[in-house]
Amino acid sequence: MNSKNSQHLRISTKKNKTAIPAGNYTFDAEVIPTKAEAECLGVTFSSGLDWTGQVDKVVANIF
Repeated sequence: MNSKNSQHLRISTKKNKTAIPAGNYTFDAEVIPTKAEAECLGVTFSSGLDWTGQVDKVVANIF
């Protein structure tokens, strides 16, 4: 695993979100950054599992 190319995405669809404990994941003593959106195989995933980021990306490529 390459920690420089890795990202951490916390996914939840709860309307009443509970506090997530602060902290980071590390691999080989390098911090893996937490992201609100992540891309995998050309599809953009968001932490709330909505499609806004993916739709914006597709629309931007059309025009």
